Amino acid sequence: MQHYRKFVAPALLASALGVFLASPALADPGCALPDGHQAHYEGHGKDVERHHQQLHDALKLSGEQEAGWKKLIDSERPRPATAGGESREDWARLTTPERAEKMLALGKARQEHMSDYVTALKDFYATLSAEQKKTFEEMHAVQRKDMRPRPAPRNP
Repeated sequence: MQHYRKFVAPALLASALGVFLASPALADPGCALPDGHQAHYEGHGKDVERHHQQLHDALKLSGEQEAGWKKLIDSERPRPATAGGESREDWARLTTPERAEKMLALGKARQEHMSDYVTALKDFYATLSAEQKKTFEEMHAVQRKDMRPRPAPRNP
């Protein structure tokens, strides 16, 4: 029993000290997290623009193909109706069925947006020559490998 008492007091002291020292690491980052996400999404937007420019340069489009290219790029841009830009407070005020309806409506808007994109993609792809199609396919195969999701910074 004596040996047990000598062990418990230092163990409790070490545990309390460990929790005390680790608490800053476990603290809530506060408002810094959204800024980190914003920087992440801005970086992603720059990556997409760079990919578009590289693809455009590699395809060497003719004058007739430029209109299809512009339509394709415009169809890729997010639309406000599909973004769900309401704040957390707005969503919190809704009842569960209202949130479900809103999510369903956003999903339908996103599906419509994707349908428009696929139509523009097919129209543009049909105007490409065999060599341009090959380049297009190669560029998109690389894109999938290189554009893995990167984690957003936790605490910028």
